[in-house]
Amino acid sequence: MAEAPKSTSIRVPEDLRDQLAAIAGRRPLADALAQLIEEHETRRMQAQAAFADALEKGRMEHPEIHELSQKRADNAIELLRRMSAQ
Repeated sequence: MAEAPKSTSIRVPEDLRDQLAAIAGRRPLADALAQLIEEHETRRMQAQAAFADALEKGRMEHPEIHELSQKRADNAIELLRRMSAQ
């Protein structure tokens, strides 16, 4: 027989609890929270992909600016390494 998943209680302000209950509707709260987490992860991955696309587009359209930015970033990294070595 499969073991039931462990559960826990968390304290949340009443207004947050009410918002979560409204989102959950008739579903178990755990299902609603799992869906919210999944939606958050999806949006986060979409935002990361959009950023990567914009960065690549910038690299392609303005290679001179990308090269300058890369040099500045490399210089900053080197400076931080020297400072932390002292």
